[in-house]
Amino acid sequence: MKQRHGARMMSGIAALEFSFIAVLALFLLFGVLNFGAIFLVKQSLTRAANEGGLALMTSQQRGRMNGETDVCAVVHSAASVLNAWRDERGLPPLACTVQGAEPCSYDPASLCVDIVVAYPDYGQYPMVPAVVPLNAWMSRVTGHSAGWLVNALEGRTTVQLSPDLSY
Repeated sequence: MKQRHGARMMSGIAALEFSFIAVLALFLLFGVLNFGAIFLVKQSLTRAANEGGLALMTSQQRGRMNGETDVCAVVHSAASVLNAWRDERGLPPLACTVQGAEPCSYDPASLCVDIVVAYPDYGQYPMVPAVVPLNAWMSRVTGHSAGWLVNALEGRTTVQLSPDLSY
């Protein structure tokens, strides 16, 4: 049986097409996984900051909060999963800061306190390891080393306190 000349030339085309599509599909899959991990961490940080703000508001009304130490204890408890993950890798816990009781811009009679929870080294220690070195590739393609991926994440909340009660 004779083989046609055109059929012989087409025998490797399917494998070539599959390799192009597989690379694109894997690139998309890792992008979705990385975005999902970044979204998870960002939401966890924001939730922890909100928990700290809620604890500050409710305890201020009862006169029981001892300032930044107690707020950060609540924040670290709310972000216990992230802190446990960091502890397994020998990293310090998330950074928590309570930034000053200053008059609110919209109501000078009230005091506003910012609670910030930071994951300052996400670029070095991401939740999903960088299987595809996207940052290095994009830096080579564009010629400048701008951060194409997230290097640090933070969650922030602002709490309005009554000036009648102490912080």
